[in-house]
Order: sequence, then C-alpha cells, then structure tokens
Amino acid sequence: MILHNYNSVTQENDIALIETATSMELGTANAALIHLPVQGHDPMPNSYVKVAGWGVETNENEDIPEHLQIIRVPVVGREICQTGHIDDITKTMFCVGNFKYGGKSACYGDSGSGVSSANKNELWGIVSWGEVCAEPEEPEVNTRVGLYVNWIKKITGV
Repeated sequence: MILHNYNSVTQENDIALIETATSMELGTANAALIHLPVQGHDPMPNSYVKVAGWGVETNENEDIPEHLQIIRVPVVGREICQTGHIDDITKTMFCVGNFKYGGKSACYGDSGSGVSSANKNELWGIVSWGEVCAEPEEPEVNTRVGLYVNWIKKITGV
C-alpha cells in the first residue's frame, strides 16, 4: 500500500494506492474501468455525484447490506460544509449530502469507497469521514481525487 502523506490529525491526504498480486480483467463483475478527472478538478457545489459502498445504511442500523449500495447526492460548498463540522474542511476535501434535509449519505463502513460523477465515468472522490450519517447539516467529507491525479499517474505509470 502506498500512502500520500496522510495526516491523522487533519485527515488530509486520505488516499492510498494498492497493488494487487494478480491482474484483474476489466469489464468483468469484479473489475471495471473508471477514469481520473483532470489534475486540479474540484467538484462544483450543487453538481451531483454517486457514492457506492458496503457500509451500514443508517446510524441505528449496524447490519452490513447484502448488495453494493449506490446513492446520488449533491456536492456541498466548503464554506457551507464547514458550518456542519468542527474539524477544518480543507482544499483537499469536498462534501456531499443534502445539507438542509439529510436523508442519504455514506455511513460507517463506506470509508475508502468511490465517489464518482453522476453523469461521467470519473472518480471525483474517496469517502473519508463524517460525524453522523445522513443527518441535516452534517454532510460527508471526501478526499478530492483531482488534487492527486499527477501523483496517481506517477506511482502507477498510467
């Protein structure tokens, strides 16, 4: 596993690359291609993303779902997101969720899951952290993949 200077205090640089022991055949049930955004890409507030993961569905439910869960949620601006969190929301992060009403978000067990554009096959983020799941004024915080594209390409040779 290759980490990118992860800071456990600020939770910045919450990204890692994993090299598999065997290759994966793309286009199968186990592996599909997703594109990287351009270096520096920053998801715009009010655009939509898809979050996929195997985490629990609510704060009260500890059952792991049997099937991969996928939700569609809006991007929340950093300033608005900051009002819902004690920890700093930095330029290495972006937030998603319905800030006013809550309802859907990543939850416990989803950290490390992908956050993709709702209408393009691009990886925009990685689920990182949040205090509670799907509550109003508590959007989830994601690592902003667009800041790490050059690093990903350098390490992987893509």
